[in-house]
Amino acid sequence: MRNVEIRTLLAEEIQCRVLQTAKNNSWCQLALYKDARCDQAVLDETFGIFGWKRSHQLIDTELFCTVEIYDETTKQWVSKQDVGKETFTAKEKGEASDAFKRACVNIGIGRELYSAPKDLFINLCQDDFGKDGKVRNNWFFVSDIGYNDSRKINKLFIVDAFGRLRYSYPNAHTPKTIQNQEQPAPSSESSLPAPTGTPQVGIPAPTAQAPQNEETALVQKALSEIEKATTIKHLTDIYNSYNGQVSKGGFAVISAALSAKKKTVKKK
Repeated sequence: MRNVEIRTLLAEEIQCRVLQTAKNNSWCQLALYKDARCDQAVLDETFGIFGWKRSHQLIDTELFCTVEIYDETTKQWVSKQDVGKETFTAKEKGEASDAFKRACVNIGIGRELYSAPKDLFINLCQDDFGKDGKVRNNWFFVSDIGYNDSRKINKLFIVDAFGRLRYSYPNAHTPKTIQNQEQPAPSSESSLPAPTGTPQVGIPAPTAQAPQNEETALVQKALSEIEKATTIKHLTDIYNSYNGQVSKGGFAVISAALSAKKKTVKKK
C-alpha cells in the first residue's frame, strides 16, 4: 500500500466532554473526543469517497465495525476492526457509531487525542451551569491545539461558549475574575476525590474583551427569548435571528437551549 499519512485533527474537529464534576461543583474534568462525522470527513479527504467502506458484524452479542481501505497497489481491501459500547441515548445507533469511531482510531484518525493532558481540570463558575444544576452541554470548545513531531499534543487552549479562555497547556494560570465568582449550590453526587493538582483556568487577552462582552449579551438575550417562547414558530424565528450573529460556541449554547425548549412547546 502507498505510504499514506493520516493528518492530525484540527481544533474545530475536536469536542469536549465532561467526565466528572466535583461534589461541590467547584471543578470538572474534561476529555477530548471526535465524532463519526469527523472520521468520515478525514477518510474521504485521505482515501477518497470510493476508497473506503464500512460494515458491521454482531459477534457474541457485541457489535463490531470493520473499516476497509482500498490498496491500489495490491488491488485488495485492508481492514481494521473494533467493538462498540452502547450509549445512554440510542443503544444500537450508539454502539454502531462507537464501533466505527474505534475502528477509525485503529487506522490512525484522532489517535493523538490519547496524548491529551491528564490534568484537564477546569474551575467552574455560575455561567457554566444550566437550570438543572449540571454543567451545560456543548459548553467548552478547543480553540487551538498543537502537536510535536511525534504527533503528541504540546499545546492546548479550551474556551467556553462566551469565548473566555478556561484552560491552557502547558502554561496555565488561574485568574481571580473567574475563580472567585459565586459557586452554585451542590447538585452533583460524584464521589470522586478532588484533583491533586490545581485546576487550570485562563482569561482572554484584553483586546478580545469587547467583542466577547457583546456576544455574552447576545447569548443571554437569546436564552431569555427562548425561555419565553410558547410555540415552535417562535423558536424557529429565534434560531434564524441569531444564526450567524454569534460565534460557533455561542450558537451551540443557543441551539442546545432551543432543542430543550422544543420538547415543551406547542406545535403552532
